[in-house]
Amino acid sequence: MEAAKIILSADELDALRDRSFFEKKKRITDKVYRQFANAINEANTLKIFSGIEFPPGTDFTGGKISKGENYLGLPYLLLDFPRNFKGDQLLAIRTMLWWGNFISSTLFVSGKEAITLQKPIISYLPDLVKMKCSICIHESPWLHHFENDNYQP
Repeated sequence: MEAAKIILSADELDALRDRSFFEKKKRITDKVYRQFANAINEANTLKIFSGIEFPPGTDFTGGKISKGENYLGLPYLLLDFPRNFKGDQLLAIRTMLWWGNFISSTLFVSGKEAITLQKPIISYLPDLVKMKCSICIHESPWLHHFENDNYQP
């Protein structure tokens, strides 16, 4: 039974007893979650997606808010709105709050939608450069970190 004991340093014990961080995390998470929900409601109120021809099956009214505790070891919140994750067709705007790192917005486009949007996106390239946008160069669209093997200016 001796091997089953957990031995913590004084610093680790202090952290274990400190509720304040988790109370702050909950308040921040609630605020961000409400802001994501407000963004969905505002988009619907203003009808900002009216007139846009989305692929069949695209959710451009409800969106999806999700959260997790372990993206590369840290918690996160996601808003996918609008969203369409159907097979090789991918069209979504993902806003991500990644604790300890950043808040980002990503436009996911693959399949025939990528071909359709290629010219309009290229036409905005000078503006995207000015806004310091990055483009994913990785094979997988599901990595969100900004290391050189994933996103580049």
